[in-house]
Amino acid sequence: MIRFITFLAALTAMVNISVAQPLQSELLSGAEKMVFQTTFSQQFEQAADFRINGLAFFNRFHNPSKQAFDEAVIQTSVTGPLSKHFSAGPNLFYSSVAGLQPGLLLNANTQIAGIDIRVSPQVAYNLPIRALQGGMAFLMRKTMPVNSRWSIGANAFLMGSWLRFETHDRSIIQARIGPLYKQHLQFGLSYDLDQYSPQIFQHDQFGLFVRALFN
Repeated sequence: MIRFITFLAALTAMVNISVAQPLQSELLSGAEKMVFQTTFSQQFEQAADFRINGLAFFNRFHNPSKQAFDEAVIQTSVTGPLSKHFSAGPNLFYSSVAGLQPGLLLNANTQIAGIDIRVSPQVAYNLPIRALQGGMAFLMRKTMPVNSRWSIGANAFLMGSWLRFETHDRSIIQARIGPLYKQHLQFGLSYDLDQYSPQIFQHDQFGLFVRALFN
């Protein structure tokens, strides 16, 4: 699975760089775990209103007693506009822990005080357990210029999912802040919180991250 995720991330990077598509790759590590993730988002050439989005990440815990929580995830979606601030479309999610979950998502985008905000409710069908699953994702992003080359970037991501819309399954909190050079390279401090299962097993850590952005 690690080889597959690495191959997918590398292939995604090569495809997107070759056609100048927006792409981000991030590596972080702390006392608890290491995380590698790649995201991309690109408009269709034939239909500019439609966008394909992708995510791949791998969590690896350092402590062997916690490696049951190691996780590889692939997610992709195709969204089209409903209005100026809303888009929607099909979503396909795969986790090495939770299995395959096809579904639908809605994106609501706005900007408040220079902060980009996205709220994404979604509904999916959990194939391994044959049950509906509800989810919610929340993203905030802010960039503050310092000079012509440097800026300070900060972002926070929150996600939760509930089996049958009532039983906690998985939730994530991620926060990143650090200097950004020419909109292409960022590094700094990270915080990650992972919660699992209805009993809410929890792991969190502070760490360091480096992120490459290709536009």
